[in-house]
Amino acid sequence: MKRQKLKICQICSVYSATSGVAGVVRQTAKHLRERGHHVDIFSSDLEAYNEESLTQFPVTKKRGSYFVWFDFINKLKEGGYDIVHVHSYRRPHSKMALEFCKKNNIPCFLTTHAPFKRKRKFLAKMYIDFYDAFEGKKELNSYTKVLAISKWELPILEKMIRDKNKIVYFPNGINDLFFNAQSEHSSDGRRGTRSTSVKPTKKNNIVCYSGRVSPEKRMELLMDAASKLPNLKFKIMGPVSEGYSFENPDNVELINKIYNHKEEADFFKKCYVYVLPSAMEGVPQTLIEAMASGKICVSADNPPARELLGDARGFIFKDDLPTTIKKAIASKPNPKAIEFAKQFSWTKLIDQLEDLYFTAQQSEE
Repeated sequence: MKRQKLKICQICSVYSATSGVAGVVRQTAKHLRERGHHVDIFSSDLEAYNEESLTQFPVTKKRGSYFVWFDFINKLKEGGYDIVHVHSYRRPHSKMALEFCKKNNIPCFLTTHAPFKRKRKFLAKMYIDFYDAFEGKKELNSYTKVLAISKWELPILEKMIRDKNKIVYFPNGINDLFFNAQSEHSSDGRRGTRSTSVKPTKKNNIVCYSGRVSPEKRMELLMDAASKLPNLKFKIMGPVSEGYSFENPDNVELINKIYNHKEEADFFKKCYVYVLPSAMEGVPQTLIEAMASGKICVSADNPPARELLGDARGFIFKDDLPTTIKKAIASKPNPKAIEFAKQFSWTKLIDQLEDLYFTAQQSEE
């Protein structure tokens, strides 16, 4: 039976070139549109962005960096949407959209974006613990589906949501470009005979990082490692957050720019080891992109890193980053890492999301 085309609204608090959540919204919308679905995106105007089918609303209230209120309900009413998909748990826009959908019998999906197990100040932690124990449980149980982007979230959500069928593991995807970054030549030198991932070379022994350059990424750790490994070259690519600064050793090249996927794939071609020094991530997108590109990956010890780099797919450090980098440089790429990364292909993930949308929409008819 031929499936109808859906009208979908995705809502996030901030939509910008550097936001990880916005990146997920952008990619899902792109792939769904390619399949003929109509997708609109709503966000606040906290960071102005110009894109087709994006509507940004004035911030009416703000608390913290991205905890914002904006009034989109009238526009949501006018849209006649089959599916509403909100991004980020514990955000005002998610709860507002949920209440609207409940009143109008519209399936409402939530992607959590892994807000759990974060280090927070005492009062903030108390508030979040209280919210999760009471209002949060009520909220989570009301969504049509709750999409967890990481497996380490699942036990937490299972304690909060009565109907376990509501919980779906749906990780952030990566562009197929990273799997095909050096697909023109096969291993035997013949052009186009086999698609291979990026093959790292030890020429120049380059260690790299790509992504936002901000305090939570702990660039100081990478700079310290660079100063202790003067025979290696380090390359960092990404936009530097306003007011954030650190000392660059002579063997570090900082490329302060917003980049696209092609630029990132080209950047990976020149490097051998990828390092992610941040203490905590939801699902580190650039780490998966580096794995798909054949880089030897190093990450700080945290739940998503253990999930991604376990089974010898990479290296995890607790205290001694320089020693871990030296081990990575001395090792060979593990084919298991590239194979593991294939599950994060957007092409496969959109098949799953489309099925979830159709099932929910049909159940509401």
